[in-house]
Amino acid sequence: MTNLLIGTIRIYQNTLGGKRGLLSLLVGGGCKHSPTCSQYTIDSIKKHGTVRGLSYGLARMFACW
Repeated sequence: MTNLLIGTIRIYQNTLGGKRGLLSLLVGGGCKHSPTCSQYTIDSIKKHGTVRGLSYGLARMFACW
């Protein structure tokens, strides 16, 4: 489950995310955090496990909205 989730985030990073990703081109800008929210989520999942790491990542993403 963890590897599937991290793999999905990696696909997002390589296609939609990042400064040159599709979402950035359509919406403009990018993540204001360093590391990006997606990378932070991956790091959190690796450190804290799937459920807690994902919740930390989501909390960080929702803080921007």
